[in-house]
Amino acid sequence: IKQVPPSVQALALPADAALRKELLEAAGSTPLPVLLQRGLASVTDWLTAAETIAAGGNQQVLLLETGVRSESGHLPDLVAVAELKALTRFPVLVALAGAPMPAQTQVAQLLAARAVGADGALLSLADEKELVGLAAVLD
Repeated sequence: IKQVPPSVQALALPADAALRKELLEAAGSTPLPVLLQRGLASVTDWLTAAETIAAGGNQQVLLLETGVRSESGHLPDLVAVAELKALTRFPVLVALAGAPMPAQTQVAQLLAARAVGADGALLSLADEKELVGLAAVLD
């Protein structure tokens, strides 16, 4: 990552980035926050990838648990989130994206993520109605 346009505010590294040491080192040399997605990596490999970025001088690493695909969307690995929170200083986010799911299901996943220590969530909404529906359930 030699030149990043000034309009770029953050980098999002795909799940397979944990296996690409050169990419991790390049991300570590940038001043931008890095969102590191987990995918199928083990917690150890994911954490090693985050530490590789940090070793390059970039401490702005966010770990994103993307979960596994199911019929009702992506199901985050909340056990991995709890385990990781005990092992790292980096913020851990949970992705609630993929196939559309009812607001009640998203709220249940948000509450479960919060209960295991997740620092936040990444929502994928198709339109404003979904956001209004989610807000109504959260109230």
